Amino acid sequence: MQPHSMSMITQTITTNYNKRSWLADVKVFFSNTIMLNTITFAVVIILAVAYIFHVNSVIAQGYEIQELEQQISELQLQNQQLELTSQQAKSLENINRSIKMLGFQEVDELEYISVGTSSYVLAE
Repeated sequence: MQPHSMSMITQTITTNYNKRSWLADVKVFFSNTIMLNTITFAVVIILAVAYIFHVNSVIAQGYEIQELEQQISELQLQNQQLELTSQQAKSLENINRSIKMLGFQEVDELEYISVGTSSYVLAE
């Protein structure tokens, strides 16, 4: 073998090794990049789903608050109507009308009965 031929073989082996090494590095890089992209995509999808659930719950709470405010308004109106009815029932005119309808009569003179001693009843 000639010395020139030996260096050529060494150079060819080194070049082939460097090509394989570079090619292996590129393959590893792309496989890592694909893995990283896949993981990033999965994380983005998970965050998007979580965001949608969060927005959905906030919207549902908004509707609940709106319904509760509607109920509060209705109950306040009903309370005002009951207060008005109560005031009307307590009015002197209505009381006098009720007294006449029940057949009560006006008393001219009051007579008090005095009871001398207290009475007790035996409970069984």
